[in-house]
Amino acid sequence: MGVQLSIRNAEPADAEEIQTISRASWHKAYDDILGEETVDNVIDEWYEIDGLRTSIEETIFYVGERDGELVGFANAGQNPVYEEGTFELFRIYVLPEYWNRGIGSRLLESVIADVKSEEGNELRLSVLMENEAGVGFYELHDFERVETEKIEFDGDTYEEYRYVKPLR
Repeated sequence: MGVQLSIRNAEPADAEEIQTISRASWHKAYDDILGEETVDNVIDEWYEIDGLRTSIEETIFYVGERDGELVGFANAGQNPVYEEGTFELFRIYVLPEYWNRGIGSRLLESVIADVKSEEGNELRLSVLMENEAGVGFYELHDFERVETEKIEFDGDTYEEYRYVKPLR
């Protein structure tokens, strides 16, 4: 069953709550894969507050809000490594206690609508192979697995899947 949720554009003042959501979600999804310390290191680096504020101001960035509390977010934009019209879903996370309630789907729908309005014709993303919740979410939403790549965290190598979803 869904929850009462409003989706809105993120604001720079949301950065701290976005970091909190990231930390909780990453620990739930990745502690058993990467270890708690590595997860904390990734969050400290990839979800640094000033960097989040810049992303909020320069990219597609939505938050899901319930009763005045942020419970999820999604972030996408053009990645210069891809051709014109290809966007990348950089981040999408929901507080673990709200998983499987349609929040991630609604955030993804908002991002896709925005990408289409900016003449985007496909959306790409990466997810660690061992993140079963993430893999299942993307496959449920008709993303096609197109390749496997290696990524390094704290000196250890992991495999991640690359997905693509045509938008036309």
